[in-house]
Amino acid sequence: MNDGFDENQGLSRIPSDVPSRSPNLSPQQHEILRNLKAIGPEIAAYYLDGIKILHSTDLETAASLLAHIAREIDGGLRNILSVQKKEELEFVIRMPNGETLTKEKRKAGTLKFVIDRPGNVKVRYSQIGKHKPSILQSLGVDEPSPLADRWIEVTGKFYEFVHRHGAWKPPHSIENFEPIWREFEDVLASLVGSYLNLLSKVVDRILEYEEPTEEIRGILPNLLESEARRKYFFSKLKFAEWLTPLKEDGWFNPENNPTRRENTDQPGYFYFPRWYALG
Repeated sequence: MNDGFDENQGLSRIPSDVPSRSPNLSPQQHEILRNLKAIGPEIAAYYLDGIKILHSTDLETAASLLAHIAREIDGGLRNILSVQKKEELEFVIRMPNGETLTKEKRKAGTLKFVIDRPGNVKVRYSQIGKHKPSILQSLGVDEPSPLADRWIEVTGKFYEFVHRHGAWKPPHSIENFEPIWREFEDVLASLVGSYLNLLSKVVDRILEYEEPTEEIRGILPNLLESEARRKYFFSKLKFAEWLTPLKEDGWFNPENNPTRRENTDQPGYFYFPRWYALG
């Protein structure tokens, strides 16, 4: 089912005549940008370019471009914060005659089943959109919260502006999308307060994997940029299947061995920080 939030849907090319100079950022925007940089340079660059587009005066399709960028930021956040172990869902239906019907389906929580009895056993299922569940997973909650409701509501408005509404019609107006962008910034700002806690939960979910996926390997450098999270991750890592991928990604490369540092409390005295990757 296409709910309009496909992760693999590409971002339209941003015209080269968008002003390249950095716009004046508000304190809230500075804080949002700083936290997005902790995730990775790409998602931070999307946000900064979004602000540039918002303030540009010569882009007729600015609303659509900004909606694309907003959706990329939303998808990027959910890809990282909602990382969780994929498990198989298996259920057994016991028939009146003693026989059983067994069905296996990946991605637990994405299917809804209804069983009618007596007589014939009928199983109906319907696909549940992945956007809302991934936001709840990102926030580490099972039921909607005020922040989750705001996040779900504002990102549901992107779809109208991302797609053409008729080649014969005028482009979407940036004035119509700007309030939506501001709402989205408020959501991003609200995430700032619980950001570090959310990332710690991501580390815990990643550690449940017996071996890392390509997605996890990609986000690990930014996720473990914090010394505290890096120490926690390597002290809790328990599956040997991680070692080869980590080695391939350079985590055990001697060149990454921390260099000596001068003790700020005792100038002239040096120490070697602990290399947490080696225990």
